Amino acid sequence: MAKYAKKGHKTVIATMTNGDKGHLVIPPKRLAKIRLGEARRAASVLGGQYVWAGFNDGEVFHNREAVLKVVELIRKARPDVIFTMSPEDYHGDHSNTGRIVVEATFAAGVPRILTKSPAHTPKRVYYCETAFGIGFEPDLWIDISDVIDTKLKALRQHESQMQWLKKHHGIDFIEDTRVCSRFRGLQVGVEYAEAFQQVKKHMQIAPSDLP
Repeated sequence: MAKYAKKGHKTVIATMTNGDKGHLVIPPKRLAKIRLGEARRAASVLGGQYVWAGFNDGEVFHNREAVLKVVELIRKARPDVIFTMSPEDYHGDHSNTGRIVVEATFAAGVPRILTKSPAHTPKRVYYCETAFGIGFEPDLWIDISDVIDTKLKALRQHESQMQWLKKHHGIDFIEDTRVCSRFRGLQVGVEYAEAFQQVKKHMQIAPSDLP
């Protein structure tokens, strides 16, 4: 996202949930405000616009309501390229998001599926890497050596999330992210990289390279 923004592209970063249940002490309503604020700041660091899809933690299910909400998000943002969660990721919200987004990407281009905004057909969809790359086989690597500091700065904006991961799971997410990015970089001969997997479905594969 930071590389796109540096090149002058419009980027929109959306989260499905408000992260309201990821803490043992802070109550959900207060935590949601904190998490949404952190997400906006992180998107700003990356040069993107932030959008919340309207769901609470643990309440993302692959159903009609969720698909139509994402259809509207896609139509409003009008992206050429979409990056979403892998259906193989560890968290139900993550895996369901991947399935919802792929279905919504197709539906967004069907004019008779009605939402507030007019139909729009993105060119490509990519899955982001699963947590620590478990079970993930990428087919696209992006050199992020020039923006690794920006990436880590954006992650640090999610302060309450970093605290939760450290206390609840024993994970130093900032350092672990740097290590994973270094590992992907080693695979393709650069210092740091991010890995993706193209969604290979009819009408979601365009004969053009990423800008």
